[in-house]
Amino acid sequence: DFSYLRIDFSTELNVGYAFVNFTHPEHITNFVNAKVGKPWSLYGSTKRCEVSYATIQGIDCLLAKFLNSVIMEE
Repeated sequence: DFSYLRIDFSTELNVGYAFVNFTHPEHITNFVNAKVGKPWSLYGSTKRCEVSYATIQGIDCLLAKFLNSVIMEE
């Protein structure tokens, strides 16, 4: 129910990480099984998907963190 891909506007490229909030724990398992360790197929990148658990968890906490951010205006 929440995702954020950080963009470097000077290069117009993402900075290599994103925040994703999953609504159910089983969705995390599905995502990990489908994506982790697999290469990104766009732009000829050799990077592979990794997952780290964030210190901020849950939609309410994420909204509070980003409430005054420019991303909430988009």
